[in-house]
Amino acid sequence: RLQIIDPSRPTTPLRVISQCGNHTLKHPFFMFVDPSSDNIFVANNERSFVEVLSKDGHYIRSIGTGQGSSPGQLCYPSGVCLHSSNSILVTDTGNHRLCLFTQDGEFLTEYGKLPQDNKPYDVACTRSGRVMFTDLNSHNVHLF
Repeated sequence: RLQIIDPSRPTTPLRVISQCGNHTLKHPFFMFVDPSSDNIFVANNERSFVEVLSKDGHYIRSIGTGQGSSPGQLCYPSGVCLHSSNSILVTDTGNHRLCLFTQDGEFLTEYGKLPQDNKPYDVACTRSGRVMFTDLNSHNVHLF
């Protein structure tokens, strides 16, 4: 579940979210807030989607077309961040890849070519476009 906290009342959740449209949040992993819209992007790991919520926690849409390995499909995503191109970069952990989507959820491309023994976990991007991800298998941080 996801909890939204009001800074003026930090001990009481403003809203607790466990449902996103037709998807239950199951093992939500990393998330970020888009500074231009205040939308919340959450990697819904076991449901294989990235959920997009309003700043108040209301469901907007899902990114990904379901579990699988085809373009646009995700398999146990864990990390998600805003790319310098204003696109969404997702660690598609189960498929050993990074995927780039528009903010509306359209699949753009795989980002970089990763060896099959890589298991990307979390991802970050600098303003200049440099991408880095943590790797569960090698215990390294990879930089592009």
